[in-house]
Amino acid sequence: PPKHADKAFGSRCLTVLSEIINNRLYKEIREGQKLTYWVSFGLSYLDTQDFSIVSIRMSPLADRVEEAIGAVKRTLRNIVEGEITEEEFNQAVSPMIAQCESN
Repeated sequence: PPKHADKAFGSRCLTVLSEIINNRLYKEIREGQKLTYWVSFGLSYLDTQDFSIVSIRMSPLADRVEEAIGAVKRTLRNIVEGEITEEEFNQAVSPMIAQCESN
């Protein structure tokens, strides 16, 4: 396959992973533990470079900042260690599939 096909595949995989992380952070830190008013994960995949930019932004409750940071770290560690459910994967890819089908 052409080299750009590999980059497109990599970009799609990172988009899915980004959506999984964003959903998990929101579910666990905002909805579950109620540590923040909002939380978001962002990934800028620079296909012309050999790196990407990752950002995590949140608005934690003033008296629970350290707890919120710890919860973010634990959530990311769980994902890195392979804890992604089939439901999380399907929830992340469903909007992408729907968008492809509508085009």
